[in-house]
Amino acid sequence: GHPFVALDVLDLDAVRRALEGHDAVIHLAAIDDAIEAPQKAYFETNVEGTFNVLQAAHELGITRAAIASSTSALGLGDDKPDYMPRYYPIDESHPLTPHDAYSLSKQVNEVVARSFALRGVTRIACLRPTLIVRHEVVAEVDNIAKLDSGDPAGDPDFDVSKVAEPFGEALPLQRSYVMPEDVARCFRLALEADNPPPLDIFIVAARDTIGQIDSLAHIERQLGSLAEVRKPDLYEADPTASLLDSSHAREALGWQAEGAWADVVAKYGG
Repeated sequence: GHPFVALDVLDLDAVRRALEGHDAVIHLAAIDDAIEAPQKAYFETNVEGTFNVLQAAHELGITRAAIASSTSALGLGDDKPDYMPRYYPIDESHPLTPHDAYSLSKQVNEVVARSFALRGVTRIACLRPTLIVRHEVVAEVDNIAKLDSGDPAGDPDFDVSKVAEPFGEALPLQRSYVMPEDVARCFRLALEADNPPPLDIFIVAARDTIGQIDSLAHIERQLGSLAEVRKPDLYEADPTASLLDSSHAREALGWQAEGAWADVVAKYGG
């Protein structure tokens, strides 16, 4: 029952027309890093698209916006050993060291958002979801996690035709994840927040890891060392706790992901 308008996010006039009459906007339009594209295309589309959405919102007096950033902006990964996490759990204050066009576009989008927020018209929330695991790929992701951990329950001959759309990519270094319904709820809460600051940034991740592994032991094995642990009590209480810290979203928005990985597999992994 909602109207749909197809447009090019790089067309400012089209974006402006689409946003007329609205008082809030959720901006998700971008080239995702799971899509094969030239580096130049990631940057141009993602950054200019965000500028156009926020420019149109500013011109039209739209007071609330929530835009999709990403934990990719952190620039952390096992393919870049010089860019290691400084501490755990990783929060919104962690330095950003992006090393490809997609990750860089997400960092620059946050800079663009800050510029518009300073203009005093639109209050902007930048959400940094980690890997969003769609329902139809839970079985495959869980099997990849088991094989990666040497779990004898993992099936090396797993039939990917069992899932509607093969996952087809490596697990995040931190084994972090979040479910789409939890991300959607976080976007809604960001728009509904009571008197938010002009700009706010939120890491959006489930409370545990894919496969519910021992988080600190896993990352130490992967990287060969362990950075400072700033919340040791968190991992003493739950060794599977996420290496990404979503406590700011909990405290500012009343958001946290529902359930744990075992619940996700039980519900969607059959």
